Amino acid sequence: MSGSRRKTAYALLAALTAALIAALAALPALLCGCSVAAPQTSPPAHFRDKEFDFDHEPQAIVRHPLSVITKRAEVKNCVILYPYVLDSGMGTLNLSVFNAFEEFRSSCGVQGGKIEYSLEFNRYGLLSLLMTCLSEDGKPLFYETANFNTDTGLRVSLTECFGAGADPGERLNELVAAYAEANDVTYISSGPNVTDSTQFLFTFGGLTLVFREYELFTPDAGTTRIKVRCAEVQDLLAADGLLNRLK
Repeated sequence: MSGSRRKTAYALLAALTAALIAALAALPALLCGCSVAAPQTSPPAHFRDKEFDFDHEPQAIVRHPLSVITKRAEVKNCVILYPYVLDSGMGTLNLSVFNAFEEFRSSCGVQGGKIEYSLEFNRYGLLSLLMTCLSEDGKPLFYETANFNTDTGLRVSLTECFGAGADPGERLNELVAAYAEANDVTYISSGPNVTDSTQFLFTFGGLTLVFREYELFTPDAGTTRIKVRCAEVQDLLAADGLLNRLK
């Protein structure tokens, strides 16, 4: 073989080798269905377009703790760290959770900063989250609870914990008043006024009412958590009350 042909053959061999190496490097991503492009953080990975119909993807009915990871999105310079459920059949729940975080970010009215969360309860088809808004220097500014019925994938109110037709307000006010007397704390206003907008979290054996600093008691009380046991409100529970799962 002449020298010029030998050089041409070597060049061709080098080009084929480089192409083969590149193909082998991309093979793992192709096999797992992943894109080799850099991941995007906004919109969130589970974002659904306007044509998404919840009826086409019914929620799974589970009672075991859900498998939850933390995902990241960035909306208007605010970093949102939010939970994402890996279990199958949880599309509606994941969308509802992210919407709750976006609504919380919007209500805080801050630019930049971060939204993070703690997972407070995750069992019996019930999920409770505590969302916290942090300033750019990491100082906590606001917080809000969010509770979900994983059977429907939707956020639930305090009244829904007791079921259709239930009116737990008076009983809950009595329990808050008993807590205030037992712990010698002072009201800012005339007394307790538990409503459907009162913050709460699910817990084993009942739920916990959460009052922000300055919301109900004087500042020396700080953030106050008052547990309401199922046994204390048993006579108020309707058949479809979510608290029936926590007895």
